[in-house]
Amino acid sequence: MKRVLISVAAAAAAFLAGFVPTFLQKQDVQAQLAQSETLSGHRLLRLQLAQLIVEVEQGRAAHARDLSTGFFDRLRDIAETARPEVAPTLQALLGRRDEITADLVANNSEVSAKLRAMFVDLSQALPEGPAATAAKP
Repeated sequence: MKRVLISVAAAAAAFLAGFVPTFLQKQDVQAQLAQSETLSGHRLLRLQLAQLIVEVEQGRAAHARDLSTGFFDRLRDIAETARPEVAPTLQALLGRRDEITADLVANNSEVSAKLRAMFVDLSQALPEGPAATAAKP
C-alpha cells in the first residue's frame, strides 16, 4: 500500500512538474497576444483618422463622411475598454463626433485643422510601445 501511495505521489509530482511551466508559458503567450491586439487596434484607429484627413484635404467629402463613421465607431469601442487614465481623452474626442460630422456635411474648410488636432490628441493618448498596453490598475 505504501508503494502505491509513493507511486501515485511521484506520478502527481511528475504531472505538476510538466503542467506548471506549460501553464505559465500559455499565460504569457496569451498576455502577449492581448497586448498585440490592443496595439493593432490603436494603430488602425490612427490610420483611419489619417486616411480621413487625407480624404478631406483631397476634397473628397462624401468619402470622408463614410470614413468618419468607421473611425468614430472604432473610437467608441476602444474608449469603452480604455485604461482609466486614457478614457477621458478618448471620450472627449468621441464627443466631437457630431461637430466633425456637421463640418464634413457642410464641407467646412476648418475641419482639416480640427482633424489634425484630434490626431495629435489621439497619438498622445494611445502611444506606441509598452505604454500603450500597460496593465490596468
